[in-house]
Amino acid sequence: YEKKSGKWNPPGGTGTKDLIESGLTKSGDNPAGVNVLNDLTNTQGWSDQQVWDQINKPWLDAAASRGDIIRVVSDPLNFDNIYKGGNPTNGLSFFGREVERLGQLGYTWNSTLFQFVK
Repeated sequence: YEKKSGKWNPPGGTGTKDLIESGLTKSGDNPAGVNVLNDLTNTQGWSDQQVWDQINKPWLDAAASRGDIIRVVSDPLNFDNIYKGGNPTNGLSFFGREVERLGQLGYTWNSTLFQFVK
């Protein structure tokens, strides 16, 4: 399995939104395919922490527990991707939280493959 992760709609495209709209992905277990988070839960009024705890983190944990390949579309070494507004004082972006969680799950970044590996 391959899990794609990254910014939703960065300037110039190539974000998670583009992958979902391509029709080539699925959200969840997708043997031999690409798994992209596409939860349609109405999160209006939710805090970032609630979205992380109830949607993003469980989805990422499930992908890791299946042993999915974790490939990203955003550079995890770029502060603009990791921190809201590229500023550490603003806190982690959702992508930044994913990168942090992957480290907690024993993954390391492989820049040659542009993926996190265990």
